[in-house]
Amino acid sequence: MDQRADQLRDWIHAIDQHVGVARELVAHAAAPTEARLLAAGALNYVVTKLDLIPDWEPVIGVLDDAIVLRVALAMCAEKDLGPIGAELLAGIGRLANEVDAVRDLVGPELYPKLSRYVRDLTKKDVRGRLPQTIVDDEKVRCTLFREVDLELRDVPGDTLTDADQTVRALRNYLTLKLRAY
Repeated sequence: MDQRADQLRDWIHAIDQHVGVARELVAHAAAPTEARLLAAGALNYVVTKLDLIPDWEPVIGVLDDAIVLRVALAMCAEKDLGPIGAELLAGIGRLANEVDAVRDLVGPELYPKLSRYVRDLTKKDVRGRLPQTIVDDEKVRCTLFREVDLELRDVPGDTLTDADQTVRALRNYLTLKLRAY
């Protein structure tokens, strides 16, 4: 479980970099709209305090954001992303490659439900903002990006002490919250 604990810690510590990949994709006008909508939905999710796992829950409140980002960007990676540039494509690829770790983490029963949930984020209004509006309106996009920056400022340091307990708590929340999916 030490390897899993290290991976979870990495996801927490690098959340700002991972969010940066989604931000860049959302802002990239040449990227396909569907990919931009998935990334915008994931960023909207990051600023939602009461999402699948409330942000005030130690460790797992940040991990669910990291998980949603990976699932969303894995969905983006399945698309022809067009002329987005090698660096952005590599960033998307790195996060998308970790979707198998997400699948292992949440379990094979929950992963399809989580995927459907993430896809539905493309239609979810957060603070009066739909992903389509984020993609279409630079002012709305900038407001979201500022909110994301504020949210990331409050990410706690390394408080992961028991990876097994963390995974159990994460799965328990997701099982409860994703019942309808």
